[in-house]
Amino acid sequence: MTEQPPVEQMQSVLDVAMTYVSEDLTPQDASAMSIAKLGLDSLSLIEMQLEVEERFGLELDVDALSSDQTLAELIASLTPIDG
Repeated sequence: MTEQPPVEQMQSVLDVAMTYVSEDLTPQDASAMSIAKLGLDSLSLIEMQLEVEERFGLELDVDALSSDQTLAELIASLTPIDG
């Protein structure tokens, strides 16, 4: 079983993700929505992935970005980048 990032780090990742979603959504609403329903285009998804990887050293699963996983589930599944 992989270890989840600390809660504080998960909140910081959510803050980053929120810069890519509609301003009409609260973090709580966005967290409960599937990635597909957030309305992000492919460029925004890649930019979000790169920002999370660069800022936090955490890997976002590219396949999960286009899945029915919620934003909260995606953040909880982040893993450290092996370096």
